[in-house]
Amino acid sequence: MWGRELRGASRATALHLVVLAAVAIASFVESAEAQTARSMVSPGPVISGHADVEAQCEKCHEAFDKNAQESLCLSCHEDVAGDVKASRGAHGRTFMRTQTACRECHTDHKGREFDIVALDPTVFRHEWTDYPLARAHVAVPCSQCHAKDKPYRAAPSECLACHEADDTHRGGLGKQCEQCHEATAWTEEQFDHGTTDFPLRGAHRRTSCGNCHPSERYADTPTRCVDCHRVDDAHDGERGERCGDCHAETEWKKPTFDHGTTDFPLKGLHVPVRCADCHGKDIHAALESICVSCHAQDDVHRGEQGERCETCHDERGWAENVRFDHDLARFPLVGMHSVAACEACHQDGRYRETPRECIACHRTGDAHEGRLGERCVDCHSPEGWGRWEFDHGARTRFALDGAHAELRCESCHVRGGVDVPKPRVECVGCHEQDDVHAGAFGIACQRCHDTTDFARALGRAR
Repeated sequence: MWGRELRGASRATALHLVVLAAVAIASFVESAEAQTARSMVSPGPVISGHADVEAQCEKCHEAFDKNAQESLCLSCHEDVAGDVKASRGAHGRTFMRTQTACRECHTDHKGREFDIVALDPTVFRHEWTDYPLARAHVAVPCSQCHAKDKPYRAAPSECLACHEADDTHRGGLGKQCEQCHEATAWTEEQFDHGTTDFPLRGAHRRTSCGNCHPSERYADTPTRCVDCHRVDDAHDGERGERCGDCHAETEWKKPTFDHGTTDFPLKGLHVPVRCADCHGKDIHAALESICVSCHAQDDVHRGEQGERCETCHDERGWAENVRFDHDLARFPLVGMHSVAACEACHQDGRYRETPRECIACHRTGDAHEGRLGERCVDCHSPEGWGRWEFDHGARTRFALDGAHAELRCESCHVRGGVDVPKPRVECVGCHEQDDVHAGAFGIACQRCHDTTDFARALGRAR
């Protein structure tokens, strides 16, 4: 039977069959002759690592079953067996998954000094392992990570194994260096601060780690604004420690508080007012929003107009933009009164007691010097003090005609007083000194004279 098998097999297969035959014989014969038989069929000395089992062929071979060699290898090489079972390392991730037999890479019986691993670093692909080389690691020599006389699989994969001397944190941040660093360059950080309780936003994204983590202190780093910005607090602590109410992470010096979210939106001249002008030292204290709470000292009315300042004033200017509707008062403004300044009539800020009579404001402008009384409105209108009209014929018993039409009022109204003086309507009331008759013809001058010319007689009797 063996003769037929050997004649039809290749040299390598024939050699293998011889070994299997020796193993089969050894399983039945336990004598010195059996040892001699093994040595006679052995293809050659094994490597030094297998020398202690060289005489025990059954450690690596099983008679008549060459496929059993795989399990026999793994039964001794437990570390490799563990990798295969866990699908890790070059054996578990690549070779054994592709059904590559151990003997296809590791040939024995080549002598004690034979390199059974036969690893060629120039063609070995590191992505076959659990540690693919990327970026800066690609150019690193193998010997820098794989120590001499130690298995390649023994090389550590933790960053600190090689970079402990480069660890500026001195172990304070643990061993998970890859959370912040990458293989491109050790000094380039890529830590995602958003995974912490303090995501970096605004200007915080541009600050260096050391500004918040001095002396590489990361654990229990405070997150309140004042913990880092107390020296920047222009309020010297007077505004409390709730910096976030007014400031944002975009820019510390520019407050971002939106007063429109309160019950008192800032408008007009209130916008540039400093917070302290209204809030004093306690920025969080509740404030009254009525005008007099801040402007009592500016109230020229001395409180006589009440506390509804917004009825007449607004934020554009306390004194410049008065918008009171005078039609609601007892003195609607018409004509020239509508463009007069408030203080022209209300000189002392008192409004309720302001007189409504013309003479109260226009006494100094009374060209009649009081001779026509104080009822200015009888002749003048608000359209213009210098413009006046009075129908003497309709409103009195003495129509003005002839030379009378050209006379000035004070020519007849020579007396002053509160009431309009009413001179006599008889001619002698004004012309008694002009009566050349010395009263001999009575006082009915109109019988001979008319208003055109008093000195000219009409020449007719009455």
